[in-house]
Order: sequence, then C-alpha cells, then structure tokens
Amino acid sequence: MKIKIFIPLFLLFTTLGYSQVGYIETDTSSIVGEIIVDRGAVINSKNCTIIKNDIIITYPPDSIKAYGLQNGFRYISRTIFIGDSAKQVFLEELVKGDISLYYYKSKKGARFFITHSDSVLKEIRAKNKTRKIDFDYLLLDQMKNCQELTQYHHLVIFNKNYLSKFIDRYNHCEKRPFPSFKWGLTVGYGIYKLKNTSTEEVISLLKMNPYGAFNVGGFVDKPILVSDFSLHVELLYSKQAYSAAYQIDNKDIDFNVNISSINFPILFRYRLPKTNLRPFINMGALINFNVRRDSQLNWVTDGFDEFGYFIEINYSETPYIAKKQIGFVIGGGLEYNLSSKLSVYSELRYNKLFSSQKNAMQEQYMNINFGFLF
Repeated sequence: MKIKIFIPLFLLFTTLGYSQVGYIETDTSSIVGEIIVDRGAVINSKNCTIIKNDIIITYPPDSIKAYGLQNGFRYISRTIFIGDSAKQVFLEELVKGDISLYYYKSKKGARFFITHSDSVLKEIRAKNKTRKIDFDYLLLDQMKNCQELTQYHHLVIFNKNYLSKFIDRYNHCEKRPFPSFKWGLTVGYGIYKLKNTSTEEVISLLKMNPYGAFNVGGFVDKPILVSDFSLHVELLYSKQAYSAAYQIDNKDIDFNVNISSINFPILFRYRLPKTNLRPFINMGALINFNVRRDSQLNWVTDGFDEFGYFIEINYSETPYIAKKQIGFVIGGGLEYNLSSKLSVYSELRYNKLFSSQKNAMQEQYMNINFGFLF
C-alpha cells in the first residue's frame, strides 16, 4: 500500500517542476487554467498531461481538440500517416496564418506539415540527406500570394527555426532577403597608425607617421536564430611599414618598422530589416598575429670631447611590436542584394589593438572594406 501512495506522490512532485498554467479545447468548450505538464516534444505529441486535485490525468489526441501551454506552445489533434497506418496525434502549431505550419516529433525524427485555406494537411519533406526542403509542389500549389519571397526557398533548412521564419514571412509577405549562411571575399584599404607608449628615453621621443595599406581575405557569415543578427568571422592579411625621425640637440633618431599581419575579426553584425539595400552595423573582438615584425632603431650622436670631434652610432633591433595583439572593432556600412544568392557591401571600420608586452606600441587604424557574399 505504501508503494502505491509513494509512486503517485513521487511523480507528482517531479512533474510539478515542468508544469505550467494552460488550457484545453474540446469540440464544445474551452477550459482555461489547467495545470499542464510539459513533458517534451515526443511525449507531448502522444498525450496531454494535466494535474488536477493532486491527480495526474492524461488526455489522448482523440479525446480533446487542442491544448496550449503558458509559454506559447500549442498542440492540435490531427490524423497523420505513420508508415501505412493512420494515427491521431498532437501536432505542435509553429505558425498560424494563411499557411499554417505544424511539427511532429517522434523517436524516429521530426516531421513538418502545412495547411492552407483548404485545411488539408500536407507534409513537407527534406530532399534526401541535404537538409534542404522539397518545395516544388509547395511553391506551385500553395505559395501564390507572395511570389517575391519564394525566390529564397532554396535557403530554407529542414528545421523548426528556418521553416517557421519562412512560413511566417510568407504570411506577412515580407519581401526582404531571407537569412542564410554565406561566405565571401573582401578587400580593403586602411590608414594605420602606431601609438607610442614606450617609456624608454629614445623611443618615447618618436611620433609615428600614419601609413596606408591594403588588406585582403575571406569570411563566413552565419545567421543567429534565423534573425537579422549574424556571427561574422573574417581572416585578413595586411602589410604595414612605419617610420619616424627625430632630432634633438646633438642626437638624430631614426626608427623603421615592417609588419605582416594575419588578423581575425569576430563580429556580431546586425542588418536593418529592409529590402535590397540594407544598412548594417557590426562590432566585436579582434585577434591579431604579427607574423613579421622587423623593427630597427638608429640614433647618432655627435659633438666634441677632449679628443676632438666625434660621432657615435647606436642601433637596436628590439621588437617594439608585440607578436600577438587583441582589441576591438566597430563599424557600419551598406549591403546590396544582387540576387537571392549574391550580394555586395561596403563598410567603414575602426580597429584598435592592445598588447601586454612591455614598451610595445599599440596599433589603431580606420579602413574601408568591400566584400562579395555568395
């Protein structure tokens, strides 16, 4: 007898942690305020579990019309084919509109269904193992009210986020470009400047001249949760040459630096939700590796001593540029979509680098970049 009491209490206390207020719909009524247990997509598709008067009750799909959770999840009872057999299940309603999208999860995987105004449930399938969607019949038979959006159907991946975003945009006929993974090439030109932070007597007197240089590289751009935000990561190469000269009293100082750099901007980019011409901003971290950092410091001193006129020549090849630097990037620009697959952009960007190396110079620069996204 104790075991029979303990098991329901154990189940009750463990399921309360996953329960929330929801509602149940039948053919004749709607009951609001039920305590419904969220048991995950697989079990939620099999039955609705509620707690009433400290008793756990389950409703199979043939006993209620729909149920919903406070977190926004809604399940409806529909009949689908599993193999050759028809079975009534609960489908999660992902999008409601001119075209509605539903999701069914079992131990064998995920399935998606749509309904149009005719209310006929049709399944969306993936093309073999490519994770792309077989939209051929869908485009021809269902999506006729917003043809401008259908050009992006090849970008949709077979998962909840991508399908939900695509169907929702279709229902609202949002004609702006659809978020997708892209890669590309970039070239730019920048004005580079070394900031002298050295406390060494000779070096501290120098003011470095700005230097103009090109940078080239590639990048990948991945949408974050199928939104207008993306993770934008680049690999860039550039070469810079700096020089400075200074004369004080009887001392002439000459300083030259040659740098070859590989840097990794790791940026978060936000594109404004416009049509083809889209302003964007981005900011993030910058990791820089100076694969070449040749520097030479020369100073010449002349004058007279007890032996007469003299000239003293000194030089140093101490690397005043750190091998590794970190910093930040901030910038913005415009991106123009030439097609659903190709776009171009231009951008103005500010970069600043720091180093923990003692007496190392700090680099900062402004550059304008042009890129091609594929």
